Amino acid sequence: MRSPAKQNFELKSDTLTESICPWEDMNVRLLHSISQEPSTISMNASKQLSLLVGMKRSYSHKYLAKAYNLSGCTIACGSGTPSGSWGRD
Repeated sequence: MRSPAKQNFELKSDTLTESICPWEDMNVRLLHSISQEPSTISMNASKQLSLLVGMKRSYSHKYLAKAYNLSGCTIACGSGTPSGSWGRD
C-alpha cells in the first residue's frame, strides 16, 4: 500500500512532467524554425538582429537570445543592443 506522501509526490511529479513536456516541445520547435530561417542562414548581423528582436517580443522567456559569428563573437542580440557594446562574449 502506498503512503499518502508517496501518492502526493507521484501526483506532483506527473503534473510537473505534463507542464515541462509542452514547454520543451515549444522551445525545440522554435529553435528548429529559427535555424531554418534565411535570416539566420545568411550570417548577416542586421538580418539576424531583426529576427532575434522579433523572437524576443513573441517569446519573452527567451532572454539570452544571441547569434554568434564563426569566430565566436556576438553579432546580434535579442535585446536589440548594438553589437559594439558587447565586445567578445
